[in-house]
Amino acid sequence: EKKRDWEAMKRKFVYVCVCVYVYCYFNIKNQCSHQKDEELDSLYAEAVTLRKNGQYEKSLQLFEQLSEYCSGRMAAYHNQYGILLQHLAMKSAAAVSMNANQSQKLQQQREKDALLGKAEQQFQKAISIEPMNFIYLANYADLLRVMNRPQYAAEYYQKALKLNPTHPVTNSNYAYLLHMYLKQYSKACEHYQQCMEFNSHDFIVATNYALCLKELKEYDQAISLLKNFPTEDVMAQNLMKEIINAKIK
Repeated sequence: EKKRDWEAMKRKFVYVCVCVYVYCYFNIKNQCSHQKDEELDSLYAEAVTLRKNGQYEKSLQLFEQLSEYCSGRMAAYHNQYGILLQHLAMKSAAAVSMNANQSQKLQQQREKDALLGKAEQQFQKAISIEPMNFIYLANYADLLRVMNRPQYAAEYYQKALKLNPTHPVTNSNYAYLLHMYLKQYSKACEHYQQCMEFNSHDFIVATNYALCLKELKEYDQAISLLKNFPTEDVMAQNLMKEIINAKIK
């Protein structure tokens, strides 16, 4: 009987030891995982801050460093990485010298296209993780417009505006796409009008709206719109003269 009691105690002891081991293992694992998540969050925040502060190369290094841990799992990471790559592409294009030869221009264009292609992949990954995120859809639409793919851009602007129909910047960008790329002037004017309702003092939207009204030969409405801006605003006054001349003709 003593032997049976001893065996029972041994089994209980082993059981308790196993339970303690399992508890400690998972507790330490969770602590390490939590610590790792905090480190990744900190690196990600630093990468975004560097991008916003114009330190693009350092930001790029951190985003590449994070790709092993965040790729395919963190939509915000892909979205921010896409924004950075798009900015680098436009920066690359702007850096082309007026005196550059044809070979240099072609090389610069290839670099720009490669960066835009990488940016597109990042936005697509963000949307695949969170397909109903307004920001990711709108950012991808902006990229497609920059890449001169207006039909696809329009599709994503529409998806974004279904989720957030009163967003001023997205309405303005969509209106510009309809106006300048797709030549759908009536529809563009509807969105410009919405933008003016959000902010009647937005000069850029107002001038684009006036130009769009001019295309529809709605000269009086365009002139009335521009009269809301100060007479010392040279650009507004020149545009008004241009529209008045078009009306007279």
